[in-house]
Amino acid sequence: MGGSQTVNGQAMYCLTASGSKVDVDKLKACSEDAANKPFMIGSSVLCHGGRVIIAGGGATCFSMGTFWDTNVYQAQMPTILSGDRKLPKEGGQSTEVVVHECLLENGKMDFNAKNFRYITDDFGTIMTRANNGDRLYLRSLSNDKPAEQPAKLEDDYPGLAAEFSLPEQLSYVKTQIFSSVLRVSGKVNMWLHYDVMANVYAQIVGSKRMILFPPSDVSQLAFAPGASSSSVDVFAALETAKLASTRPHEAMVGPGDVLFLPPLWLHAAAPTTNMSVAVNVFFRDLSSGYASGRDVYGNRDLAAYEKGRQDVAKIAKQFQQLPEEIRKFYLTRLADELLQAAGSN
Repeated sequence: MGGSQTVNGQAMYCLTASGSKVDVDKLKACSEDAANKPFMIGSSVLCHGGRVIIAGGGATCFSMGTFWDTNVYQAQMPTILSGDRKLPKEGGQSTEVVVHECLLENGKMDFNAKNFRYITDDFGTIMTRANNGDRLYLRSLSNDKPAEQPAKLEDDYPGLAAEFSLPEQLSYVKTQIFSSVLRVSGKVNMWLHYDVMANVYAQIVGSKRMILFPPSDVSQLAFAPGASSSSVDVFAALETAKLASTRPHEAMVGPGDVLFLPPLWLHAAAPTTNMSVAVNVFFRDLSSGYASGRDVYGNRDLAAYEKGRQDVAKIAKQFQQLPEEIRKFYLTRLADELLQAAGSN
């Protein structure tokens, strides 16, 4: 158990005897194996500045020697922080905003099917309608340059921003902030999607049920190549065979809760009250690698992926003139190499 045995100059083998024959197999730790998880034996726990720090970990085996956990781990799991939040007062009553209005009575919006329309109305009217449970969804944009720069709550809704603050434990989010988005909705579901940037979702009014899936489930949830949204209704399909191979997580967020979403976690949201008001703060958790150029929503895929898709198209084109069986053979081999690269350090 614990850090990879290769760190300590050790290797593990399995010897299987059958008559006069002995089979020797080298054991390799897989990504989901306990051997790649933190070695918690002998660790110490310290509470400092509102944070919980777990340090150390190690043990001595009479056969294999002493092992220490020398790695630094980040869980990268969705987490809810609960606490009191001030209720934001309505502001900018006469400010015109553009919102989604779902065309279906069940309120299940689908970005790919575009089963909604955009309407423009003043902020006060939208708040009143959302409070009545109308099928509306507001995702705030920059007031000054909505097509050029990301939303910032303090600039777009200063009256609301004065009533909102993140807990001290999320100071890192504040220093790396990319955008802060006001979200107001009535009885509508948010479609399944992923965010490239890490973000925190602070629930202010009402409550929501969220279903989240780890990034490794992306191939099971009908995401088209290059798309960050899926048409799968996970709330309807959650208990069916369609999602049997996925690993869903469920979060119920209410007033005062802050949900941390690591990058690329797939998620969808459904209201459990007529109205929901939240602030979604996106932040850069990578030092580099983001796509260059304009990115109003902060959801452009990483630069390496965008370039990789171009390279894939070029590679596929080189095989188009070959017979199908040969083409599949070599492209499958190339795909296997990419999967191997994904698992290597």
